[in-house]
Amino acid sequence: MVGMAGLLGLSLMATSMSPTASTRHPAVKASGTFTTYAPTGYLPSADWNVFGETASTCNTAVGVLSFSPLAIISNTARDGGQYFYGQLASSWRYTNGFKDFVVHLRPNLKWNNGTALTSKDVVASWDLYGLEGAWAGDKIANVYAPNKTTVVFVRQENTYSQAFEDQVLTPYIAPAALYQKFIPTAAVFTQMMADYNLPTAKQKPYKKILDELAADAKKLVAYNPGNAGLVTAGPYNVSAFSPGEVLLKKNPDNWAAANVHVESVVLRNSVSTEATQNAAVGGQLDAYGYQPTTPLYNAIMERNKPYVHYVKSKPFLTTNGIIFNFADWPYNLLAVRQAFAYIINRNAVMQLSDPIAGVPAPIPMGADPDYMKAYLTPSQIATLNPYKRNLAKATKLLESVGFKKKNGTWYTPKGTPFDVTIISITTLASWDLTGSATANELTQFGIPSKLELRDVGSFGTELLKGEYPVYAGYTAMWPFQVYGSLGNIFAGWGDGGIGYTPSGTLIPAPVGQKGFDLPLTATVPGIGTIDPSKLAWQFESAPTKAEQDAIMYKLLKFMNYEVYPFVEYYQNQSFFYSTKNFVDWPTHRSFMDLIGDGSANYFLTVAEEQGYVRPR
Repeated sequence: MVGMAGLLGLSLMATSMSPTASTRHPAVKASGTFTTYAPTGYLPSADWNVFGETASTCNTAVGVLSFSPLAIISNTARDGGQYFYGQLASSWRYTNGFKDFVVHLRPNLKWNNGTALTSKDVVASWDLYGLEGAWAGDKIANVYAPNKTTVVFVRQENTYSQAFEDQVLTPYIAPAALYQKFIPTAAVFTQMMADYNLPTAKQKPYKKILDELAADAKKLVAYNPGNAGLVTAGPYNVSAFSPGEVLLKKNPDNWAAANVHVESVVLRNSVSTEATQNAAVGGQLDAYGYQPTTPLYNAIMERNKPYVHYVKSKPFLTTNGIIFNFADWPYNLLAVRQAFAYIINRNAVMQLSDPIAGVPAPIPMGADPDYMKAYLTPSQIATLNPYKRNLAKATKLLESVGFKKKNGTWYTPKGTPFDVTIISITTLASWDLTGSATANELTQFGIPSKLELRDVGSFGTELLKGEYPVYAGYTAMWPFQVYGSLGNIFAGWGDGGIGYTPSGTLIPAPVGQKGFDLPLTATVPGIGTIDPSKLAWQFESAPTKAEQDAIMYKLLKFMNYEVYPFVEYYQNQSFFYSTKNFVDWPTHRSFMDLIGDGSANYFLTVAEEQGYVRPR
């Protein structure tokens, strides 16, 4: 998953979280088999091409254990940004006024066949990502290697981009020896970059070259070395593969091999959420990460005493609550949305939805408390409305727009009963429970409400077309994807378009896809009239931390005032681990901050490279 770039502030040095190769324990011969699961759909298909389609190995649970990027994202949100955990790279920084991004590799890196991994491999990998169009999207002008351990990314712009570091550091690196044959000639490649930045009409004179590039890209995507021909650099090698599971063996050529105590890893393919839960309750997994319901949590803990332990750590992983359809009356009325915020007891929703990993939102808006503190000053935070439960205020707001309560039930200005339908999906218990608990809160206040569940396909279709009244579930920012989340909230769903071109021109939304129907502009007390989607675009390319802070303040004020989205509670990163087969688990906050997505695969990769987790 793409994460957020480390924020530089006034410094040109991006902070890396790169451990050294020193061991916490004396190097020993690895042993034991560690068993965990791959989420449904996250085991590889027959496609083992790093540059293949989205179903390829590099986009599966195998990727982080076997393939290596320059760095993986971490969960932290300090000083307004996040750090990265270095894998192939030991450090990285902007130079030349943000024009160049310099990456330094670890010394003496090797592929799992024993050959040297150098900057040549990184350059070749990015040439191939360029062939697939990534250079244009990431605004890269050139990539070159001044020596064996240094790579320089030359940017088309010299302004700071929040997303750039992530886009450069997190893709997997492939061996040049295996993929060099797909790289176009230097002349064709140079012309390719010029063509990608031309309007379509002006690309006609270069049709022959573009056709050649399209053919090369097609060959690249179609290439499949097979699991037997994989050349990788991660802590584990793919040893055997079946649709049900993947077996990985320790890679003795990995940069941190002296720290790796576990010989084998088994990734079981999760055919369903229920199957994974049954495996967890049955004590069949050594580690797993997700937010459990209360009955599931109790079953796991009771059935596996004294071995299974639970870690509820920061930072917050997801935000849950409701989103209103601005195109569906009366949810386009600010007074109605604000009334809901005063009606709903966020703590009660959290207690019913996720009392194990949940934390009620102290201020209901799209950013969790870590990010709020990272971008806003204490005095700015004090200007936000906490919407403490206040039924009298809710009543006054509804009455101000013509709603009336008769015999304990609310009626619209048209004289019809005011009832609410909340939709969610069938596959995520916390989403369903959020919707159900929210409906209960509204019903108790006199607004009869119900939850309707949809399958994933129907849910997505309704969401894009705007065919829903109120939606319940994941609502806003992942803590390590703030720039992407802002785009999703403000630019990707509103009828104002799906984003902006580099020159600031609006890209219209697809016909018939209104999504959340976010208004083009909004007037916020103390802020004035703003264009949220344009501000979200400007946030990504803001050249300084101060400018990002100013934009974020406006966007958070907007979300808070407009009750868009209405965040009811946050879910912490949750992690179960068993001491039945393995000991020396890292459970302290500083370690948890390193893990990109809370999954057992990220956890194990980082833990093993640092010398943790060893057979009992």
